[in-house]
Amino acid sequence: MNVQKDPTNIVLVGFILIVLGLTFYLALTKIILWEKWWTYFLIGLGVAFILTAILKIVVVANHAQALGYMIGGIIILFVGVQTMIGVKEWWPLILVAIGIAIVIHGLTRM
Repeated sequence: MNVQKDPTNIVLVGFILIVLGLTFYLALTKIILWEKWWTYFLIGLGVAFILTAILKIVVVANHAQALGYMIGGIIILFVGVQTMIGVKEWWPLILVAIGIAIVIHGLTRM
């Protein structure tokens, strides 16, 4: 049995370390406040998951896993954005996220 390894899993770890390092650096240099550090980390983490989902589609052609990473990334991203701008202004973006998830799911089933 020849099982191929998915190289995108280690890429996700790299993305997370990059986001962690960047957000720590921004907080240490006082570009962002320490109180808001985790907000920026969540946004970066969401982007990392979305980029990994795109890699899974393009490089590995693993559409089933990509959908999970994409939905997870969108949710994490929106939680981070919500803490920056508040719920009242961003709730319509939930509809956008659900629509994106449905479109991606439809495309991956083709």
